[in-house]
Amino acid sequence: MSSKTAMIRARTTPKLKKEAEEILGKLGIKPTDAINIFYTQIVINKGIPFNIRLEESDKEENYIKVKDAKHLKELIGLKDE
Repeated sequence: MSSKTAMIRARTTPKLKKEAEEILGKLGIKPTDAINIFYTQIVINKGIPFNIRLEESDKEENYIKVKDAKHLKELIGLKDE
C-alpha cells in the first residue's frame, strides 16, 4: 500500500515559526504549501532555489517584493489552480 503523502518533520524557534507563518498568512499560503513550493523549486533547480552566500552589503534592490499569493506563484513558476 503506498501513501499519497509523506511526513516532513523539522525544528525551528517559536519566534521564527510565528513570524514566517504571519507572513505566509498575509500571502494566503499555508505552511504546508510553502514547504511544497520550496521542495518543488529544489527539484526544478536541482539544488537550493536561491543563492546561499555572504554579501558585502545587504541592499533592498536585491529583493523582489511579493504583492500577493498569485504574484508569488507567478514568480516561482507555479500555475494557478
